[in-house]
Formats: sequence, C-alpha cells, structure tokens
Amino acid sequence: MRPVQSPRIGAKAAAMADVLNLVLLISASVGSLAFGILAAYGTLRVAFALMRPQARPVQVKGQQEVARVL
Repeated sequence: MRPVQSPRIGAKAAAMADVLNLVLLISASVGSLAFGILAAYGTLRVAFALMRPQARPVQVKGQQEVARVL
C-alpha cells in the first residue's frame, strides 16, 4: 500500500477509486458481451448466406408463335 498523508483524503480517494474501478469493470463486461453478440450475429449471418441456395441460370427453350391477324 502507498502511504497516505491525510486519512480523510485517503479514504475519499480510495472510495472514488473503488467506484471508478467498479464502473470500468461494468463497462468492460457490457462491452465484451456486446462484442460477443455482434461476433455471433456476423458469424451466423455469413453461415446462413453460404447455405442459401444460389440462383443458377437455366437455359430457356424458345417456342415460335404464329401471329394472328384480326
């Protein structure tokens, strides 16, 4: 531990450091959860895009039609 000059200031500083550490830990937890969710979403989106049936061009056989004159 580091030496503290005044017990009153030291206690306030320690309490503030504890609160700041708690806020940073909560922020890091939420950020890592959000990153995990976004990574899973991206992975699943790519996987489903790769599994989607691809449209293949099909050769269409044309038929001749006779024009009717009215």
